[in-house]
Amino acid sequence: MSDFPWHNPTDPPPLGIHYDMSDRDYHALPAMRWSTLSAGLTSARALNHRLHESRADSPALRIGRAVHLRVLQPKVYAAAVAIVPEEHVTASGAMSSSKAARAWREEAATWAESVISPRESAEIETWARLVDAHDGARELLARCTHREVTAVWTEDDGAGGSIVCKARADMLGPDLLADLKTWSPRSGFNARTFGRECWSRNYHAQLGFYARGFAWSGYPQRDRGFVVVNKGDGGDVAALLCDEDMNAAGDADAVAALDVLRAALRTNTWEGAMPGIGTLSLPAYAYESDNNADSLGLVGLGDA
Repeated sequence: MSDFPWHNPTDPPPLGIHYDMSDRDYHALPAMRWSTLSAGLTSARALNHRLHESRADSPALRIGRAVHLRVLQPKVYAAAVAIVPEEHVTASGAMSSSKAARAWREEAATWAESVISPRESAEIETWARLVDAHDGARELLARCTHREVTAVWTEDDGAGGSIVCKARADMLGPDLLADLKTWSPRSGFNARTFGRECWSRNYHAQLGFYARGFAWSGYPQRDRGFVVVNKGDGGDVAALLCDEDMNAAGDADAVAALDVLRAALRTNTWEGAMPGIGTLSLPAYAYESDNNADSLGLVGLGDA
């Protein structure tokens, strides 16, 4: 019997597409999710670590949940997001550490999807209005008839068994799978810099993994894309469709991560990224004529 509830389960969760599943119920599903599986693109050892660590909440995750609800499910946002009362907010905008404030926070945590400050609430409202006013974002949202849709499916484990997987699509339509991202760019808000962000964070592979689940459930998508909210510089929005090469790379990397998991489950071996002896080289720019060695007059000197 597997050590993991999503591997060869005797009582798997209902498979298929679920349209009205809450965020909490989604997280409770005993199934492999992309935020865990993606560590396999680093190594099996990194994946094993992710499997056994508890994912702590963070300000980015907390704000991200609230933004998703406000933009995609405003009625749910109104009912499921708790805004800290002004009497529990300090002059700097942080939440008070008073006994009354702590008691309020503990009670809110029992029902709220996210707890935000009045200042954060104002920022989120600004971002939501920017999305509403953006022609491209409105077009992508119109193509997606469903919001926050869950897919539960199985992948073979390479040894005759199954791996139960799950995905939660922000936006889903008959021919479009799209994700809402909040982002603070370091070097310009444009498609090129967000493409680098996708590569570094494996967003393309995330959509590739999601597409597998919805296609398995009979809901294939022709297009994939993003609505991106710039959290800095006064706020801005982009609506972006992935090109064919990006989709192909996402599909390939999703399969690669699954293959790492399959191999680790089959052998019960969770290797690191570099298990053997490799060759180490300096980057190409280290050998340019104006490098530090040249400026010190060391080029051409042999070993003493």
